[in-house]
Formats: sequence, structure tokens, C-alpha cells
Amino acid sequence: MKVHHAEFCVHAANRERAADLWRQLGLTFAEVVLDEVDGPEAIARRYGALVEYRQHRQVGSMVIDEVQLAPVHGLPITFLAVVAAD
Repeated sequence: MKVHHAEFCVHAANRERAADLWRQLGLTFAEVVLDEVDGPEAIARRYGALVEYRQHRQVGSMVIDEVQLAPVHGLPITFLAVVAAD
């Protein structure tokens, strides 16, 4: 079986332990920090991406920005930026 990509969200205190689980399964990681989604969206749009869904939510100190794009070259793309107080 070939895994193209995996995404996981865990509390910062558990991040390395969770990543170790996936590393033991043979995956490698590259961390991409998205403080906002507008920049990455603009880049994807230059390659023909169209926005299918967008949301911005703020509840207390948590802010969520999400942009889901129509598949680009067959690849579905979702940019998600979450800012939460620890």
C-alpha cells in the first residue's frame, strides 16, 4: 500500500509522540506552518485552482480559516489555519 499523505492534529505536547507512531510506520514529515490561508490560496489560483468552500470562524480565542479548492491536476487541496490559545 502506498500512502500519499497523512494529516493529523494533536496538542503540541503530544506532537512528537504522535509523529513517532507514523515514523515507525515508515512515513516522513515536512511541517508547513500556515498562519493564514490567503497567500497559499493565491499561489494555487495561479495554477487554475477554484475555491469550492471557504470558512472563517472565531470562537473565543480560537480562529479557524479554511479554503477548500477544486482539484488541481487531480489533487484535492484544502488549506487550514488554526490559531488557538494553549
